[in-house]
Amino acid sequence: MLTKSVCMVLFIPYLYFNIQVIKYHALTNFGENSALNRQIFLEELNKRSKRMRAVCQKYNDEIMWFDPTEKYSNFGARKLIWDLQRKIGYCPVSKIASTTWFNNFLSLAAQKYKFDIDKKNLKALEADVEINEDFLDDKGERAGIAVRSVTRNFYPTPEGSNKELVDLWNSIDGFLIVRHPFVRLVSGYEDKILNPKPYPYNFHHDIQERIKSERDDKENFKLEFPQSLLNTKLYQMKLGKGVFTKEQLEKQPSFPEFVNWMIRSGEEKGKTISNWIREKVFAPIYTICPVCNIDFTVLRLDSDINIDEMEEFIKYKKLNVSLETSTTHIIGNKSYSESVAENYFKEIKKSEVKRLAEIFKFDLQLFGYDYRHYYDLALDD
Repeated sequence: MLTKSVCMVLFIPYLYFNIQVIKYHALTNFGENSALNRQIFLEELNKRSKRMRAVCQKYNDEIMWFDPTEKYSNFGARKLIWDLQRKIGYCPVSKIASTTWFNNFLSLAAQKYKFDIDKKNLKALEADVEINEDFLDDKGERAGIAVRSVTRNFYPTPEGSNKELVDLWNSIDGFLIVRHPFVRLVSGYEDKILNPKPYPYNFHHDIQERIKSERDDKENFKLEFPQSLLNTKLYQMKLGKGVFTKEQLEKQPSFPEFVNWMIRSGEEKGKTISNWIREKVFAPIYTICPVCNIDFTVLRLDSDINIDEMEEFIKYKKLNVSLETSTTHIIGNKSYSESVAENYFKEIKKSEVKRLAEIFKFDLQLFGYDYRHYYDLALDD
């Protein structure tokens, strides 16, 4: 018998990689969209599920979350969001709308338990949340409100045997959101490596310092910091308040320096899932979400079918959350993030792009992405 528990537990899944071909009952009426849009959307989701199943079967022991020859293996159910009331589940992936969805789930919890989402209430809720030292700022204090930890407390991992938990997850609409691995990598670089005060601080500041320590000419190095970031309200505010200085920004790691570190770090970790446990921002998605062990509906942030897929999902599930947060900033026919990524990839070598593609090989194949465009943009060796 499955029961809820406020405590989050580990569970041990049996070998299971029957990636779902989208459940008919779950996706037959997506809000008020036309029948044609609904048909296109359903067909695309089914193609993705079939592709994932084929990739999982092809690489099997390389991509599974445990050795198929072992009877049991540890697996973190607590990483997932279990909303059993609405029969949905979510696997958060950093730099792919995860903040949006933690806020969405927190908003839903606030509606259920009737509290306002304001700083005072969140501070009170946060008081009982244990914060890992990685989430402290450079002064050893809590860096902002731990919204993710607070949200997770409202969606505790159910208790049950391995088989019960897997069966339970596969009975609800478990979803994850993906984007091109290289676009996600660039987003992580700007947020965690260019920013002198990243969050979480300790882990990413350590990476910054390691990269800087390997420079041949540390004293004369000067980064041309992206003007697009300098012009944002966030950077203007932090510069104005002296949180960091323009001189500090000019000493931050360049994209080629970061890529050099990423390649060495990624190749050292290899394809072994357990090696990526701490590096969530730069880790391949298959090491974060067990896509070959349990069912997932895959939504693309960078939809290739001209449909806002998060909006469609929200409408279908009748979730009372804002749709505005899923809007993508478009420049021409590209999202802002894709345009930014293209510019960065013009700074690195073709051989480096190929090595990055090998690190993200499974993500590229699982979710149907190609890296050749970025290879063509890169510098000749």
